Amino acid sequence: MNKLNDMIATAAKLVAQNPNAGEILDWNSRALSQAVSNWYEENIPLDGSCLLIDVSDQGLQLRPEGQGDTNVIYTQRPLPDAADQPEAWRVSLRVASDLQNRDVDLLQRIRSATSVLALQQALIAPADAEPWIADDSLQTVVAPFLLNTMQGPAREMALAEMSRVLIRGGSVETLVLATDEPLSEAQITCQGHSCSAFPQESDLAGILLAAGFHGISLRPLLERPYMIVNGVELRAFALRAHTGTKGVCLEQGDAAIYLGPWAEVQDDDGHSYPRGIRMAVCAKTAAVLQRPPYAGSFEIIQAYDRPPLDKAAVFDCSRDVRRPVAETKGRVVAAAPPPDSACAGEDCGC
Repeated sequence: MNKLNDMIATAAKLVAQNPNAGEILDWNSRALSQAVSNWYEENIPLDGSCLLIDVSDQGLQLRPEGQGDTNVIYTQRPLPDAADQPEAWRVSLRVASDLQNRDVDLLQRIRSATSVLALQQALIAPADAEPWIADDSLQTVVAPFLLNTMQGPAREMALAEMSRVLIRGGSVETLVLATDEPLSEAQITCQGHSCSAFPQESDLAGILLAAGFHGISLRPLLERPYMIVNGVELRAFALRAHTGTKGVCLEQGDAAIYLGPWAEVQDDDGHSYPRGIRMAVCAKTAAVLQRPPYAGSFEIIQAYDRPPLDKAAVFDCSRDVRRPVAETKGRVVAAAPPPDSACAGEDCGC
């Protein structure tokens, strides 16, 4: 087995360093199939409300019937017979970027269109008062290979819709084939998904941050690249991203202590937390740091006599400062943000 591993490593090195046009090295399909199967076992929610997008039959079978609202979207797979799925599940062939329009309402608008212009207007018409999936209503979205099957504005809209429907602290679980160098005009079928978009590893976090997610983590599924195409390595990652940082920053005198092991960490809003130092945080950030994926990494020190949120002043999140003990103990009042601070508005965006 060691000789086989050495031969594979040598072949991968040659293909990556001296690629020939159209050359593809694929030796990990079976290993990826097992890794994806394990990923489903770990990430299909057993309770709570969820949205499943192009999830495999294995993944669907792992979802218990009657354990919270289940919404299922098929974009790359045929719609199964009604007998093959629980009656309570809501199933649609809609695109992932449209979680607003209800199927019956959209179909009615399309049927009543009398011209191409009317049809276009029907397709982009605002959603009804009761959308297919309401705001802040789901705990989990599971969408394998979403970033490989969508790109451009459609992908941006899909991620924005997922951010809209997830509750505070909800998460998106996805798989992605990411490259080490740019790869264009490639078409790969992976685990039943037709993949034509291949973001680079360095762009993954930015794509999700732009849609309003935070706490993004990457986990490699395989020790080696899944495939090498024209010298470009494609590695398979499991991605998890969370919601919950939107809203106004309010001052309740809280402090966050990063517990290590790193000397210092920085969150997705650019705030730094040196190990062991009490850093001033707003009420929203204090709550976020006590939820996954940060739970256990920070100690939150609440101030004495914390004001209620409806009476709390705006927190200055434009800079990182230590929280003085005098503020924690209520001996002095925390300073208000300057008038020109981004935090002076209703929502500073962090």
